[in-house]
Amino acid sequence: RIVEIAQLWMKLGHGDRAMALAKALQKIVPGTVEPLMLESQALTVMKKFSAAEACLQTARTIQPDNQTVLLAIARSQANRREWNRAVATLGELEATKGGNEILAKMELAGFYLRWGLARESSAVIESLLSHETQLPPRAYLMCAQAYLVLDDRVRARAVVESLSATSQYFSRAWLMLASAEPKSDARMAIYQRVLTPRPSDVTALGGEMMTLI
Repeated sequence: RIVEIAQLWMKLGHGDRAMALAKALQKIVPGTVEPLMLESQALTVMKKFSAAEACLQTARTIQPDNQTVLLAIARSQANRREWNRAVATLGELEATKGGNEILAKMELAGFYLRWGLARESSAVIESLLSHETQLPPRAYLMCAQAYLVLDDRVRARAVVESLSATSQYFSRAWLMLASAEPKSDARMAIYQRVLTPRPSDVTALGGEMMTLI
């Protein structure tokens, strides 16, 4: 209950109130990771990024192999543009007991996209595609984004076609392709690709109408 209320305060931008609840939770369950994670999130809302990472590093001393903590540390470092540290932390995440290679590399691919390194981002996803039969849908979306940045619409489309129509990223991925397509007839075909399984997709309908005008 405390965590839910704190999350609500943070959504409203009241990091100080969330911080008070995090401190209260620490008294209820001292020496555990969750209150420190909550405090870190509150500090991030308050734009106290160094203090936020300090909380996460304390959490790490409690549970060194906690993947959620390591991922949060890497994101905190990336937010402060400490690129080398963020990449190193993801490497540590991958190397932990029961380390999650997919999680670490997907996050790395996302970092590269944010840093404008599309080629490196696509290379990371491709390395996963080469030996993983099934990746989370978000991986295909990120790979397609990277290909589009590289102006490689053919490979971007090939990746998007791997997404199921039931995926939450289906419409977003195809509409991304449509926005990068210079030919109106090709754009119309993409909108139809979205509208066939999802006839009420507002963005696809609007794109189709704008193309016809």
